[in-house]
Amino acid sequence: FGSVLAMGLPIATALAGVGTGVLTTALLSNIIEMPDFAATIGIMIGLGVGIDYALFIVTRYQEHLAGGESVAESVAASLDTAGRAVLFAGVTVVVSLLGMLLMGITFVTGLAFAAATTVMLTMIASVTLLPALIGLAGKRIQITRRSGLIGSLLAAIALGGVALDIPALRFAAVLAVIVVIAGRFKGPLNKTITLTSDKVTEETAWYRWSRFVQRRAVVITVSATLLLLIVAIPVFSIQLGFADAGNDPDGTTTRQAYDLLEDGFGPGANGPLILVTELPAGANLVEIQAVGKTLQQVEGVAQTSPGIPNDPQQPTAVLWQVIPETSPQDQATADLLHELRDNV
Repeated sequence: FGSVLAMGLPIATALAGVGTGVLTTALLSNIIEMPDFAATIGIMIGLGVGIDYALFIVTRYQEHLAGGESVAESVAASLDTAGRAVLFAGVTVVVSLLGMLLMGITFVTGLAFAAATTVMLTMIASVTLLPALIGLAGKRIQITRRSGLIGSLLAAIALGGVALDIPALRFAAVLAVIVVIAGRFKGPLNKTITLTSDKVTEETAWYRWSRFVQRRAVVITVSATLLLLIVAIPVFSIQLGFADAGNDPDGTTTRQAYDLLEDGFGPGANGPLILVTELPAGANLVEIQAVGKTLQQVEGVAQTSPGIPNDPQQPTAVLWQVIPETSPQDQATADLLHELRDNV
């Protein structure tokens, strides 16, 4: 990018768009049922697309500015080119996310609205807030001072300390503020530095790499495809399912309750299976209770409840509660479920 400011503007724009998206999602949760992690999903997707969209516009702005155009002309040109691409890409992502509504599952609907709202607002920020910030920065976007570079590095270290829960690294945030303030005065921290190269495009390493790939397109394509297929091999043994309290961190109340149930009643107590069937007219409840004994003899079943009719006088349906010997996320539990459905 050539300057710390150019790197910071996309991040600031994405944070503003994501922040607005989270607040809007909170308001929508009053009329649309959403899972508690909907905002987190929105933040993850919003930051990704927000920074990406802003990078397009900032990079194109710098190209026009380096070409001798004024700040206003460069902003207009970047929006007329990269801005159009951002709008098209953003709308495509929003429509794709809203496609999850076709599943008809309540919590998935909430996720779709949360993610789509955050992406839409981030896209709007990229074509409204970002040009305004670029206009304020003007040609300073091409200038980097030592204080800005060092301050950004210290800020990154501080964020790493927060993410890794290392208190000592968080002190870098204080140092970053001190460095930035010191850079406002004359001294070594106020000096400008050059982060870009004056090389023409044809002399850069990326240009040479692009020519290398194009000259060996077939070999590169086959090699990349084989590599991706090898990396994707674990997908064939992936086990899909929903998380339960057993995935919660140690020490949380939900995890403690999960472990207590497992210790007291066995792993399957955290995920009992419900078996339901309709009864023909005149069904004998005494004979129905024999089904429970049959279920008890199935391998992998730890305990079976007596049959519970929906109406003791004139039953039309009955259910059993089956407790497996294994935990809800164990593959053996899934195998038991298929055995009960297909063969019992």
